[in-house]
Amino acid sequence: MKKILNQEIISYLIFGVLTTIVYFVLRFLVVNLTGQSLLAVVIAQMGAILFAFVTNKLFVFKDNQREVKELFRQFWFFLLGRGFVFLLDVVITYVAVERYASYFIIWLHLDKLPYDAAVFQSSFLSKFIGTPELANEFLFALLVQVLAIVLNYLISKKKVFKKKD
Repeated sequence: MKKILNQEIISYLIFGVLTTIVYFVLRFLVVNLTGQSLLAVVIAQMGAILFAFVTNKLFVFKDNQREVKELFRQFWFFLLGRGFVFLLDVVITYVAVERYASYFIIWLHLDKLPYDAAVFQSSFLSKFIGTPELANEFLFALLVQVLAIVLNYLISKKKVFKKKD
């Protein structure tokens, strides 16, 4: 029986977390600069996709394929797989953040959190979770990123960086 946590999965999880950090920093930077959640999703996804492709290719799957045609093939399939998560992110953001945020804020009791407490007032954290609206956006962004880590590993392993026999 294979070990569940092998070197590849551990590397993928590490770079998955780093990709998530890239995503969150870009998303909330754009949200704080523009107030536009959907624009933030687009920019954050593009940055995370580029970061993830390079790190997955070089450090996770240790793929040494350098032919231009093969690189384009890999990147194309990587984009298709990430495109699904991208669309999922846009739909979830539209529904849970843009359209029905007030419903989710009430349903998740985010309006009851003590936003005047120290953790919410931190100059760093307040940009991510300092209001019910930001906390709602953060929770749904986190949900998408967890789904992304699982789905993208399977797609990358089985289709993009599949070892040739």
